[in-house]
Amino acid sequence: MRITNRFVPALCLLGLFLIAGCSGAGFRNGTPFDLGYTAPLGEPVYIDQIRLGKFYSVPPGILGLDQGWERVGKLIVLAPPYPPFPHEILVRWFNYKQQRFYEATVTLKEDALQIYRALPKPQYGRRLVVTGVLPDGQAVVWAASDHAPKFGRWIEVGRVQGRRVEGDPDQHRNTTAEMRERGEI
Repeated sequence: MRITNRFVPALCLLGLFLIAGCSGAGFRNGTPFDLGYTAPLGEPVYIDQIRLGKFYSVPPGILGLDQGWERVGKLIVLAPPYPPFPHEILVRWFNYKQQRFYEATVTLKEDALQIYRALPKPQYGRRLVVTGVLPDGQAVVWAASDHAPKFGRWIEVGRVQGRRVEGDPDQHRNTTAEMRERGEI
């Protein structure tokens, strides 16, 4: 087969895309980690969104009803190809007691990846990046060696005061009513 000059630029461009796709964004050699998120016991929140940089979003869920800081409320096990280790994490949540929405972008410490890698490996599973939200609107990120602080180290690698954002509390009306009925808020 003879390759003509008009195909050379297209083949070069295809080669660049293949190289960038295989080595870009840290996915090929990404650091394996799982994601967790949590909230204090008795401070129920609905995590609307957690996003790691521009690459990965975490499914939403309700936290703070039964386990608090004792362990990760939700765990997302990531499979290869791993997203890049985050430099910042955006979290948006609804606080049921306050009936308010918050949002925060937590920039992680420069040495967060080194802190994470230096943690002991857990007996089961992988180390985690855990995002927590506080009743006063703060968001915290830990590098964690296990799913519960009593089993492994949790080292804070970022914290920021969130800001109140617009949102419609009526979308959580039914859950709020159920929580009030059960005496949870």
